[in-house]
Amino acid sequence: MKIKKILFSLIIFLAVLVPTSNANTEKANLDLSKVVDKFNKCYYTSALSDIGVSVKATKVDNSFVLTYNNSESITYAYDKSAGVLSTSYPITDDTNKDVLSALFIDAISTLEGNEEGSFIFPALNDTFCYTSLKSNGVAKNYISSDGGTTVMTEFQISTSQRLSPALDSSILSKSDFNRVLETFISDKNCIVKNNNLILLKSTDGSGNIVLYIGQPTELLDNAYESILNAISYIISMDKDDETASNVVSYIRQNYSGLSNGNSVFDGVNINTDIDSLPDNTLDTILVSRNMKYAKFTINTDTVISNSKNISPSSSINDSTSISKKHISPLLGITIGIIVLIVIIMAAGFFIKKHTN
Repeated sequence: MKIKKILFSLIIFLAVLVPTSNANTEKANLDLSKVVDKFNKCYYTSALSDIGVSVKATKVDNSFVLTYNNSESITYAYDKSAGVLSTSYPITDDTNKDVLSALFIDAISTLEGNEEGSFIFPALNDTFCYTSLKSNGVAKNYISSDGGTTVMTEFQISTSQRLSPALDSSILSKSDFNRVLETFISDKNCIVKNNNLILLKSTDGSGNIVLYIGQPTELLDNAYESILNAISYIISMDKDDETASNVVSYIRQNYSGLSNGNSVFDGVNINTDIDSLPDNTLDTILVSRNMKYAKFTINTDTVISNSKNISPSSSINDSTSISKKHISPLLGITIGIIVLIVIIMAAGFFIKKHTN
């Protein structure tokens, strides 16, 4: 009976430990009087001005008014008792108001000591739909009408807890490319983004496919898989899935990952010493400041010819594999606790058996 009580107590203790050990309880030391200055003088405000986009923040009483080209605006109201800044605005065809929110959130994050730009990617997509004020300091919601149509975007920002970026290791897949299908398969420059990756597809003067892939801090496995998915998608548009799979296998066999650095082999030229993207647009500016890039130049005729005798690899078009370098801390701790519980229960079983 004592063993059962001990085991039960341990399980209860560990169950309580999981959420508390992962909760980001670091308090913010945020001076709201500095937010406007940080917003108006940040790198992104200057870079956007260079392409004719004007963004500005103004403090009005307990609110912050953000304007885009002096024509569109959103307001973040401050609830001092709750320690929360919040806004909501109608969903439209453009992303101008989303840009204002992303810059505002990033300005606050930078004031709290995070690297400038670390909140641009997650704030521009739905990353914060899956977080909370308690876990990351930012929450995003979509508000629906009575008929069920999504009509409003809502953001909430905690001023009492330090903002924590959400790590993401998803890859660009067929569904991402389908959203920009017409542009992606044309000769025009096309940009595809997800939670932390940006891919630029273009063609050079010789008709080669040119792909740039960018990721904050360092290029990981999901960036490599995203490039392969893009190549597979492009080849399959003109040929068939088997040919596309063979081409991917050919590249894998000659270049196993972006950690290999620069490489040249028949039909492929890879350069990992890229500082920035060749285009200077809203999409290429609104990325993290610490982006790392790689450039793939592909001669499709050559790689198709060389890949004819290659064994096809498994399909990766809609892979959801996660880079081993980005295993969630919560998942790691949870697995560790489960293993510990199993060990304790096994030990209890053998002790009880030995006692009997």
